Amino acid sequence: MIDVGTTAVNVARALPLDFSGTVATCSLLVAAELAERSGVEVLVCGGRLRGGDLALSNSIAQAFFADLHADVAFLGSGGINAVAGLTDYHLEEAAVRKTILRNAACSYALADSSKFDRIARHRVAGVDELTGVITEAPPPPSLYQAITRKGGVVVLP
Repeated sequence: MIDVGTTAVNVARALPLDFSGTVATCSLLVAAELAERSGVEVLVCGGRLRGGDLALSNSIAQAFFADLHADVAFLGSGGINAVAGLTDYHLEEAAVRKTILRNAACSYALADSSKFDRIARHRVAGVDELTGVITEAPPPPSLYQAITRKGGVVVLP
């Protein structure tokens, strides 16, 4: 499962050209990025379309992901903080992310350094509920410790 946002689109682009499998997403941009790849089945949820990042969300999207189980989920974020955890600005997207998180064997937050110590309005999960965080820069020490305290990893380029 690949969530919404610019980093999520970059994850889709970074999939090896010989990747074969199913990708479920609530992002029309992610779906478009993968649509022409042979060997990739793209599943797109329904729901209310939000302009800008072309994200789909609401109870329809949540029900779609409630019926799917994934090996790996890549979750976008509005912010990530040692105490508040993974947060988002959009209530419906936070609810969809919670559902995705529950149904994935592994889950990684996608958070560039601008998201560090930012707290958005709606909580998605504690950092200890994530397999790890994928980012381009080392997080602040308090966030790094919160992520790794229970075995989570920080993935850097």
